[in-house]
Amino acid sequence: AQNLSWKKHQKLADNLMEEGNLKEAAENYKKAWQKKQKKQELIFKAGEAYYLLKDYESS
Repeated sequence: AQNLSWKKHQKLADNLMEEGNLKEAAENYKKAWQKKQKKQELIFKAGEAYYLLKDYESS
């Protein structure tokens, strides 16, 4: 899953969030943001997912 476009990472992360898979969702939002840093909402969503996991250091 490393060679996905940022949009595919975002879509995957959205689906993972809906399923409650917060850790993988956060990682995919972060990967999407790393590819498209102008999209600040991606890193915000990653932070939100980490926060929900109580992973305050990553958020």
